[in-house]
Amino acid sequence: LQCWGREYAFEQAALPVRITSAGEALLARPVTVEVGSGGMAVAWQEQKIAVASASETRAELSGELNGKTAAGTAVRITTKITAEYDGLVMVELACAESATLDLDRMTVEIPVRPEHALYRHRWAQRWEGEAGLLPAGEGVVDKMPFLPYAWLGDNDRGLFWFCESDQAWPNGESGNAFETVRTPDAVILRLNLLTAGQKLGPDWKFAFGLQATPVKPVPRDWRKWRLRPAKNGNVAIMWPTTSQDS
Repeated sequence: LQCWGREYAFEQAALPVRITSAGEALLARPVTVEVGSGGMAVAWQEQKIAVASASETRAELSGELNGKTAAGTAVRITTKITAEYDGLVMVELACAESATLDLDRMTVEIPVRPEHALYRHRWAQRWEGEAGLLPAGEGVVDKMPFLPYAWLGDNDRGLFWFCESDQAWPNGESGNAFETVRTPDAVILRLNLLTAGQKLGPDWKFAFGLQATPVKPVPRDWRKWRLRPAKNGNVAIMWPTTSQDS
C-alpha cells in the first residue's frame, strides 16, 4: 500500500511486515499477534493476505493467521485492513471461535527501530498529553491502562497508533494494558489484550489504527509562517461560512 512518502508492505503476512516513511523503514520487524494457551505459545503455521478491493483513494485487504495450541486446538484469527488515501490504516482482528478457545495470553506488538523512536507523544490525563524524550532504561519504560493513542518518532518521521475504546480489550483496565518496551534492537508498543483468568467475548473483534508520519510535505518556508492574529501574522485559517453567517 502506497501513498505520499509512505509504504505499508505485507509480503503475504496478515499484518504489516514493513512500514516506511520518508525513505526509511520504521519497523524493526513485522507487527505480530502473540497468543498463548496452557502456558504455551500458539505457533502460527500459516498466514495469508489478499486484496479485497482497491481504488485510487481506498483499499481493503483480508488476511488470516492459522495455528494450533499445544493441545491441538485450532486457532484462527482474521484480519481486515482498510487503507485510506492519506495513509491511515485501520486494522481489525477477529476470531469467530473466540468463545470456545481456552486462551491465557494475547498481545499485539508493534516494534519500531530505536533510531526512529527517540520521542514519544501519548495520551495522558491533561490537555497536552505526555510528550518529550522517550524515558531511558531497558525493558518496560512506560506502562498504562488502556489509552486511546500513542506516537513514537524522530525529527523526521514516526508511527502513530490509536484505538477508539477498550470494549474488546479484556485486560484494558490493568496497569500494564499498554506498554512501551525498549530492547537492544527495537522500541515496542505492546498491547496486552488478554492475560490469565480473562476471556475473549463471543465473536471477538478488536480494531486499532496505524499511520506513518508525516502525513504531508513540510513547506520549505514553514518557519516563517505566523498564524494570525499573532504579531506579523501571514497565515490565516479560512473558516467555512454558512447561510446563517452571511
